[in-house]
Amino acid sequence: MDGEDFTDSSYYDEIVEHVTKEAVENFTAERLCSSYDKEPAIAEKPFNALAEARQLLQTPHHTAAFIQAAIASEVMLKAVVLKPILHGFIHSDSIAPFIVELAFSSSGLGRFQKLLAKIFQDVSNLDLMTNHRKGGTKTLWEEIVEIQKHRDRIMHRAEIATKDEAEHAIAVATAVTEELFPALAKSLGYHLHDGFRLCGDQYCLQIPINRKIFEKFGGE
Repeated sequence: MDGEDFTDSSYYDEIVEHVTKEAVENFTAERLCSSYDKEPAIAEKPFNALAEARQLLQTPHHTAAFIQAAIASEVMLKAVVLKPILHGFIHSDSIAPFIVELAFSSSGLGRFQKLLAKIFQDVSNLDLMTNHRKGGTKTLWEEIVEIQKHRDRIMHRAEIATKDEAEHAIAVATAVTEELFPALAKSLGYHLHDGFRLCGDQYCLQIPINRKIFEKFGGE
């Protein structure tokens, strides 16, 4: 490898393609759990983006609401679901963060479709490519892709989003952050605090039950 390789984007595209293919073939849920145990608040940013989108929807800034909703969906899938997996398949700790960031620098999720599908299928027994959100006329994946394309047109062509389009983007982001992610977390043995914070301590779930038992028998 010479110096020019490091400035050739096609070189990194080949690495990303190779790593993604390897991840599809050798994915294990343990890779996600390892990352989630180290960073339990990993999903906080997309949840905050969705909350901001909802707030903006109440103002005349519908395009901004649309963008924040699109960000929520993309960051949830890329940073929370994909990034921990890809990082583990790059066999160099020094360049792994750089390669992963490069992989996610371009907009769009198409290149990761197979890996995302495998993750949700293997962990949650959910077919991401055929799943429909409640009220959706297309598959959730198709909606996500269309919203990402519209977001790109807004960013690069100064297009706008209507209130209806913003509401649609928020509905899709809600399905991703408040349905897909919790389902994935639950399948991995986690529950959520504050809507996004991962917790693997099963005693947390027993506390309300224990309190009821104590209230019923403790005073006797």
